[in-house]
Amino acid sequence: MRTAIESIKEPAGIFKGANFMTPRIIAYYRVRKRLYAELSEGTGFSQEPIFGVTVHDSYGNDTGKSKMVFSKAEAMEYIESLA
Repeated sequence: MRTAIESIKEPAGIFKGANFMTPRIIAYYRVRKRLYAELSEGTGFSQEPIFGVTVHDSYGNDTGKSKMVFSKAEAMEYIESLA
């Protein structure tokens, strides 16, 4: 069983700009040493709520682990799975 990950202040220089589909930032998380996640929300093409998890390393590089989901609970579960 994983413990809940606590949000942090925006890590400087890691996440640049906003995603056009999920532009509203909810929180940032440090999920492991040198691995950070940004949780954001937006609206899909059919006006359904969507959530984006963007995952970058401490140098701001995309890790290929970013994901879009349809609930905040699913997004948090994914973020916790990265720890």
